Amino acid sequence: MPRFQRFLGSPIPQHLESYPILQLTNDEKRILGAAIISGTRISQKKTAEVTIKMSPRILKFPEKNNLIDAVLAKARSIGCKSVSSSPLERDSNLSVFQRAGFQHVKTEELWVLTLENVKSRLDRLAPRIKLQERWSVRAPTEAELPQLSQLCGAYEFLTEDGVRFDKATDKPGTYFNSQLSSVVVENERILSALLVQASTGTNCHVKIRATDPAEKRFSGVFNFATLYDSMSRTLAEGYQTTTLTVNRARDTETRNLAIRCKGRCLSARNLFHATL
Repeated sequence: MPRFQRFLGSPIPQHLESYPILQLTNDEKRILGAAIISGTRISQKKTAEVTIKMSPRILKFPEKNNLIDAVLAKARSIGCKSVSSSPLERDSNLSVFQRAGFQHVKTEELWVLTLENVKSRLDRLAPRIKLQERWSVRAPTEAELPQLSQLCGAYEFLTEDGVRFDKATDKPGTYFNSQLSSVVVENERILSALLVQASTGTNCHVKIRATDPAEKRFSGVFNFATLYDSMSRTLAEGYQTTTLTVNRARDTETRNLAIRCKGRCLSARNLFHATL
């Protein structure tokens, strides 16, 4: 199994249901490809995430399709109705997904930003942003988790059981940190949320930015307000940087902010989805 993990380049997720698959040379001495199907309660949700890595040499031969075929067959056998995969944009095996019937959903970039740069930029923008008096911007509470679950569910960001706050016994970043996160509220109704994961180091991660579909016309103002509110607390907690994901086609405002804050794009991933 260590050999499998070294080739795949990522550990097998211990907290998830997972199914590893190997493609070997005929003498079984070399790995040509490796894949892992993983997820929580796959048989109930009928979907799973697929991670695949293939040796460049196999991509020149007809056998290049054997691994993805085995993955899809295994996914069907365990009850999946669909699978998703998020390979790096520069991966050499992207054509394998398209040939197997996967549809490209989006391209996501991972950016890292220095919090002081973000705060400086937001400080300059703050006088231009007009918040209505009926809105309050603050950290979310435990009692608001059902609302946050519903909001995230509207975008299919997370399943309901994935929207939780870290407890004292959890490793920071297992779920979300309520004090680093932020919500826009009107009459106890959450209009928008920014959910942040803590860590044991000096980097936190903005995992989710979501606005009630009925309030989308205010999404630019809400994104600013929740990020500005969150930044003050993350800096006070000693964090120095934050990472966040950006949908390249949709999140133009956030991407432009990242560029203007002298952020750095660490990676870009394509999300592929297939219905079985």
